[in-house]
Amino acid sequence: MEFGYFTLSENNTRTSNQLVSDITDQALYADKIGMHSAWIGEHHFNSLGILSCPEIVLSNIASRTRNIRLAPAVQRREVSALERATTGSFRFGDALRWRNSFPRGGTKS
Repeated sequence: MEFGYFTLSENNTRTSNQLVSDITDQALYADKIGMHSAWIGEHHFNSLGILSCPEIVLSNIASRTRNIRLAPAVQRREVSALERATTGSFRFGDALRWRNSFPRGGTKS
């Protein structure tokens, strides 16, 4: 079984800067203790959170970690809306398999 860290970037009383700092520290700690993954949720400036683009925070975390797998937990509203508008004929693809064929932080040798 693999364990990971997941946050929706919920913000109740902290400043936005403190929340991002806390999320970063928690993900760094998750790497330190050997967790498999860290997922940071996307939310658009509402009561649930302040991160509209978790990929930016993840890039900072990636430069400071060694082993943990990093991923945004995002809503792709545009893709979802297009899929519904085309009654299922639209398909979404990304480059995850291609990207994962390269070692972290380098090019394929």
